[in-house]
Amino acid sequence: MAVCTLILPNVAETNGGVSNFGNHPSTVALYSLGFSLCALSLWIAGHFILIILPKSKFLTYILFFLGELYLLILLSTFPREYSFAYSRAHDYLGIALYAAEFVFSIWITGKIHRPKAFVAFFLTTCGMFVGLLSILKVVDLLFIGQAIGEVGFAIVLCTGLPLILLSSKTD
Repeated sequence: MAVCTLILPNVAETNGGVSNFGNHPSTVALYSLGFSLCALSLWIAGHFILIILPKSKFLTYILFFLGELYLLILLSTFPREYSFAYSRAHDYLGIALYAAEFVFSIWITGKIHRPKAFVAFFLTTCGMFVGLLSILKVVDLLFIGQAIGEVGFAIVLCTGLPLILLSSKTD
């Protein structure tokens, strides 16, 4: 998304959400690659967690669910310009993704109690809050909210999940 922002900076400047990269010829390939890799990475992580720690099915299902949401958002991006129903479905899928990531962030942060996780969770919360205010038309900062929220979630996930898995392995 950083490369897409460099190619098409007006998305960040005009309250466009990240999905607008999926509807522009100069960024559609990068957008599609980014969302596909997110989905694939979550599915692969879930698969390996299931192999290594079969008792961690809960984590596996969450990662699979998040991966499916990324794929559905990607697939609903392209027809959203032509149909109000697809546009609404796309919006609701995005809200579902952020809600799921937010709840998962709460769970991870609560399990590990690390300062870095709390800072990352604060970023996630700020991004989600800005995104919510943008959806409610209070502010026009959807892209900024999405970017901050996703960076925070990525940090929570990448720093917290390994600690949870290590503690599960020793139990």
